[in-house]
Amino acid sequence: MVARQRVQVGRNHARKVLAVTIDETTIHVHDGPRLLVTAPRTTTLVVTHKRAQHH
Repeated sequence: MVARQRVQVGRNHARKVLAVTIDETTIHVHDGPRLLVTAPRTTTLVVTHKRAQHH
């Protein structure tokens, strides 16, 4: 979940640490140098904190 949106990247990336960049209109998810997903933002909420969850 990123900025209160669900972003799917696939099961083969489960439990991996991924880099996420957010701008005004899109969310980009990277695994190292590879871009995995570009998703449009559906909310305009400001991201005030970041939290990582490890399962």
